[in-house]
Amino acid sequence: MQETNALIPDDNSREALPPLQPLSLTEILDGMFVLYRENFKLFFPMILIYFIISYVIDKIGIYFIIGGTPIGILIGLFFSVVCSI
Repeated sequence: MQETNALIPDDNSREALPPLQPLSLTEILDGMFVLYRENFKLFFPMILIYFIISYVIDKIGIYFIIGGTPIGILIGLFFSVVCSI
């Protein structure tokens, strides 16, 4: 059984393929914003969940830092580092 590749023309001529050109920065940005705009209902909850979890972890870290004990400060710094990732 012989496999065929639809991307390679049968006569091996290069004129059959459309010329590829690099995208400009504005075309890349336009494509990105169109993607976000079309999928807003998908992206917004993911971003919201990330920021809520980040906020809670940050507040837990601040609670331990304000306690003033050495272990509390280390735990607070750990939560702050985790929050910044």
